[in-house]
Amino acid sequence: MKTWFKGTMAAALVVSSVAMAGIISKDEVNRKIAAIAATYTNPTTKVEAAFTELRMDAVRTLDFALQAFAYKKGPANELYLRVNNASYHFGDGTAPRIAGDVAVQFDLVKAFGQQVLNEFGGQLEDLAKSLISDYGQKYGDAIDVAVVMDELQKDVDGNIISAKMRLRAVVDFKKLPANLPIEDVEFKSLQARIGADRGGLTGSLEVFVNPAFKGFNADQPGLKEFIEKLLVDDKETLESVARNIQMVDDIATYLVTHTPEEKPRPQP
Repeated sequence: MKTWFKGTMAAALVVSSVAMAGIISKDEVNRKIAAIAATYTNPTTKVEAAFTELRMDAVRTLDFALQAFAYKKGPANELYLRVNNASYHFGDGTAPRIAGDVAVQFDLVKAFGQQVLNEFGGQLEDLAKSLISDYGQKYGDAIDVAVVMDELQKDVDGNIISAKMRLRAVVDFKKLPANLPIEDVEFKSLQARIGADRGGLTGSLEVFVNPAFKGFNADQPGLKEFIEKLLVDDKETLESVARNIQMVDDIATYLVTHTPEEKPRPQP
């Protein structure tokens, strides 16, 4: 959970730094994204992403909205990844907000078998509670967490058709342990929804970021420099982007080539 949240924060903050002081326009950024995505397009793979909103002042990005799409065709399956309504709003700085929806459409039963869906759907609530419990240990009594199973549909044979779950976490800064500075706390509150059915996976997230989080500090290096280097084709920066895209492609390849008859193999 901690790694996942930090990854989400890093991605959101990188994206939010795409335009600095009016020097970089939305169209310029979208052209760069399209050029990078084009290098990964072939008869079995397609990647698209673009900002639909990008607003900044002289200091920081104030708002962005992003849409993304990816397609992967394999011998056993086809996968469609859609990121909708991904957004960041700084507002007046007291409650920065990150939100977004994601859907991964592929034949889950064809890839892993009904038994895996039964096990995953049946354990979804317990898995979420375990992850939250592990992550929340550092917050002590300052964090309040609720996990609710909204839906668990089964067919006449007892096989799971779909499962949906939601979770909420709120941090009370007044109750933080003495050894946890407020600037080390990433968020004030978060809400997430997770769903799984025979046609794939869905998820949504809304996070109100702690305005005192150290990631907002002016002395934190890398965000502005990262975007500037990306736009001038800095080799190291492009290699970093390529590694992340390759990681996503490896996971997609795994999902569209795996079949229930195969012995389980490590996921990329």
